[in-house]
Amino acid sequence: MRDAPSAGLARALCFLVVGFATLMRSSSSVPLARSDVRRTESDVVVRPRTIKGGGINPVLPNPKAFPRKEAWWMHRALEAWEAVRDREWRLAGAPPPLADAPRSLWALPGDAASGDARCAERWLQEALAHLGVLAPMGGKYTPHCLRKGGASAFAAEGGSLGAICYLGDWAVNSPVPEKHYIDRSVLADPFTKLFFSFRVRH
Repeated sequence: MRDAPSAGLARALCFLVVGFATLMRSSSSVPLARSDVRRTESDVVVRPRTIKGGGINPVLPNPKAFPRKEAWWMHRALEAWEAVRDREWRLAGAPPPLADAPRSLWALPGDAASGDARCAERWLQEALAHLGVLAPMGGKYTPHCLRKGGASAFAAEGGSLGAICYLGDWAVNSPVPEKHYIDRSVLADPFTKLFFSFRVRH
């Protein structure tokens, strides 16, 4: 029987899942507040508030919805992380941050303040090391790879440019994803199907 992951590892793995599935910039995914993620019996809705340039909006116009039946993996990832996180706060004998506190979705007791980029980099590398995922020789996976990888996987599964722009918060039919994010050498497989097939109408 495998040991339960540490609190830090549980956070890292959930961060990887959320970042990849939402195509979010790390400047949006790291500062998520608890109130930015609503998990119910029917779905999960993620509302990223920090956008490119560091501006903070109360709510973006296109919250990212994940139906429970099709995106069960999103529910499980968040459920596991929330259980570990709340346990750590209880053991510390301290109340967790307020729901709308900056970075409170990911906060653990004793966390030192750090920049978004440094948090995202640390969490991603911890998750990849646990999963045994290595970058190609001479390369390195960065938090931005979650955005690129998610866009490429969505495209491989048949996602339209419009759907990719909507999910990734690009302007409507922006050429940016095609030029700089979507890798057409990525082919559809069980992994792309798991994460993105429910978003494609057949």
